[in-house]
Amino acid sequence: MNNLTTTIQEITLQAYTFGIYDYFFNERNMSRTDIFNIFVEWAKEFEETHKDFDWMQGSFYDEVDDFLTCRYDSIIIADKIRDAFPGGITKGDHISYNGGIYLITGFSECGIMVKEIGGILDDEWETTEIGYSQSDKVKILPGYEDIMDTTNNHNPELVAKINAAWNTKREQFFPILCALYKRDIKEILDSDAFTFPKYDVEDAYLYLSANWDVEAYNYLQHIADDWDLKAILYFLRYEA
Repeated sequence: MNNLTTTIQEITLQAYTFGIYDYFFNERNMSRTDIFNIFVEWAKEFEETHKDFDWMQGSFYDEVDDFLTCRYDSIIIADKIRDAFPGGITKGDHISYNGGIYLITGFSECGIMVKEIGGILDDEWETTEIGYSQSDKVKILPGYEDIMDTTNNHNPELVAKINAAWNTKREQFFPILCALYKRDIKEILDSDAFTFPKYDVEDAYLYLSANWDVEAYNYLQHIADDWDLKAILYFLRYEA
């Protein structure tokens, strides 16, 4: 096993070779002292992660090269994310982009890696990565939540689009949900999914109208069928 001083020397040397020093100095405007301090911390991390490494199975120099390549890639990606999204963006965030809703699954040097949630305008166009140059078309959806799921045998595509619409056009659900509440009020009163006090039809409808968003899950999940979901999407002018 090499000592820490040797590791610092090798990391510093290879960081110059790989252009990492120049990147820190020219792109991040860091001082030589600050850069060297980073190399020292990297050396300590390298030593810690390789304390039980079998050096008979791998080269010290190859391991350092792989370590630095990984660090350099991470730095470049982090800087691209920072420049494209000054307000911050992280893995697990939900975003809207080009008429679709996506879950961020990771980042590459080229852009955001995403998984489609629903609501895409062109069914033949599939997006798995959004370039950083498209950041002005990306809207982060804070507090994203699914308002229903497929456990009650609803069409998965319709459920995905309802969930996407709920997070982009939530206030527009009010009139269509209230109309459906009124139409299905007797079925709602007979349903065990709704736990509010059920005095009579009029009072029940007044309660549902005042709490349309609170009871949306119960209605969509337990009362609405696929035709109702389609009607909601049509009313919202959401691609169904």
